[in-house]
Amino acid sequence: MAGTGRVRVGSYWTFRRTDLTGTVLAPATVVTAEADPLRDEGEAYADRLAQAGIPVARRRFAGQVHPFVMLAGLVPAAVEAREWIGAQLVPLLPTLALRATHRLRSPAPGVDR
Repeated sequence: MAGTGRVRVGSYWTFRRTDLTGTVLAPATVVTAEADPLRDEGEAYADRLAQAGIPVARRRFAGQVHPFVMLAGLVPAAVEAREWIGAQLVPLLPTLALRATHRLRSPAPGVDR
């Protein structure tokens, strides 16, 4: 936080912040759907993450609507989206597990939770 030498750990409200500089966040995977009324907000969030130096994988699925990822039995793109999301997350799992273990043992100095 400003002037304290501390950084702010990300939360749900991070989505609303216009400047993510100094925010501690894990690498992000952002999936948007072309016909989703929230598409622009999701893509703007991915832009802010990238501008703050946070690794972000992003993909827009053409012709899809907001809940398409949950419709794997009906929408072929849902299966493709789930596979893509998994492919983004698998390489990060060892790093995230190590971070979680480290945080359980000893919180990083100067980090607000």
